[in-house]
Amino acid sequence: MIRTINKNSPSDSLFELIRSLNPTEKRYIKVLMSKNSGKSYEKLFDVINKQKVYNEWEIKRKLRGETFIGQLTRVKNYLYEFIVTGLNSYHASYSPAVILNRYLTTVEILFRKRLFVQCKKYLNKAKKLALRYNEYTAMLDILNWERSLMDIRVNVKKRMSDIDTLATQEESVLKKISGKNLYRNLYFKAYWLMLKEGVARDDKRSDEMEKIIKHPFLTDPQNIVDISTRIMYFEIQAFYRQYTGNFSQAYNYRKKLIGYFTHDLLKTPEYLVRYKMALHNFLVISSYLSRYDNVYNNALDELKALSKNNDLSEVVKKDIPVAVFAFQTAKYTGIGKFNEAINLIENEFGGLTPLIKSDNEFIQFYGFFFMSYFATGNYSKALFWLNKIINYPHSDHRKDVLFLARIFNIITHYEKGNYELIENLVQSTRRYFDKARHHSLFEERVLEFFRKRMHEIRDEDEKIAAFKVLKKDLTSILKKSKEKLILDYFDFISWLESKIENRSFIEIIIEKTKMGVGC
Repeated sequence: MIRTINKNSPSDSLFELIRSLNPTEKRYIKVLMSKNSGKSYEKLFDVINKQKVYNEWEIKRKLRGETFIGQLTRVKNYLYEFIVTGLNSYHASYSPAVILNRYLTTVEILFRKRLFVQCKKYLNKAKKLALRYNEYTAMLDILNWERSLMDIRVNVKKRMSDIDTLATQEESVLKKISGKNLYRNLYFKAYWLMLKEGVARDDKRSDEMEKIIKHPFLTDPQNIVDISTRIMYFEIQAFYRQYTGNFSQAYNYRKKLIGYFTHDLLKTPEYLVRYKMALHNFLVISSYLSRYDNVYNNALDELKALSKNNDLSEVVKKDIPVAVFAFQTAKYTGIGKFNEAINLIENEFGGLTPLIKSDNEFIQFYGFFFMSYFATGNYSKALFWLNKIINYPHSDHRKDVLFLARIFNIITHYEKGNYELIENLVQSTRRYFDKARHHSLFEERVLEFFRKRMHEIRDEDEKIAAFKVLKKDLTSILKKSKEKLILDYFDFISWLESKIENRSFIEIIIEKTKMGVGC
């Protein structure tokens, strides 16, 4: 049986550390082991490295002939420290932050030995590196050391200009640190508002995002002090447009951001991770707009390629297959290839579920699955996935989807012929909306249709006439920016046309896709 491990236990920490290593780091650590007579530790490293979930029983079984197995806890602690030391050594050669830390340690040692000329030499190296890579916190330490050298070297005449220069530089650095922190705060506020609500469904929530986008700090280009803040600027602008329903402008910002990542920038692992996020967000907004063109395909190929990049750790790369699956499924449902989407779902989703990290991802997938089965007329399977959304335990996530799921539920039961359930479903949905203080003109009109009009219909002609009236009403409502976002989840108008024209829903979707008509 697989032993459950406690978070932050030595076993858990070692397992997570090994899983976080990229292939180049792993090779470096193993070379160090071979040079330091670490064969036993290398065997333990290899066994843990192959595990998807930590399993101590399996480790003991595979290494039962090793002399160290009786002291496994001590050996694991040693291996952890060995890897951390090795990582320090590995990253000391190219990580600006690590190199700066080494320079500043050398500065402190030389200062204590009163070797001030040599100390100044390393301080200059550190300052040059910090300025190049915008390491502002390190710059404060460097300026403090420069001030200490001015105090110690009493044989050198102090000049007021030197003191003023340091003060000016320190003020500039503090301003940049403050600005970067402010950018970060605005970014996370926009991000979490977007994550929780999806889109603005009322003016109060729109006002929250308006306060962020109209913050004076965002309007002055001089506040973009480095690459990191420029990336956050693009992200905030895109979040705002997406949240308020201006997907076309959000798409433009996302596309610009992808183009901002140059070849040189992608040599740094930190920006590789951010590039991965930028690709992901671009593909999301493209899916909203149903832009499944060459730009979309190229971005998807770039995302796939990152899964083979040796500069990214396994921890960072492990969610890429989930993202690729999501965007391939979105593309199939977006262009009307629902059977291909179903094949993808039934063949790949089961193996990916252990890799799915967030509630939003599960809800997103369930929405794709519902749509695919609904479009192909498999209403039982559609209801199965829809109920996964409705009964999802964390109901504070993506409320826009959770509200619409109740409307989809009524429509799917109607298609399945469960007419006797419709009245109760409408009432329970009404209670749910009232309790959540949720009011949408579109959803109100759909509930009213199923509550009143369906009871008045006596024959096929009256039913078609009723659907025509509903289509006219909903078409008018969906012209409003906040209501039209509903079409990103389900094409109600095409569904109504299938009822009016007595054609299948999937037939109309495919026809519109071929004609280039937005669904």
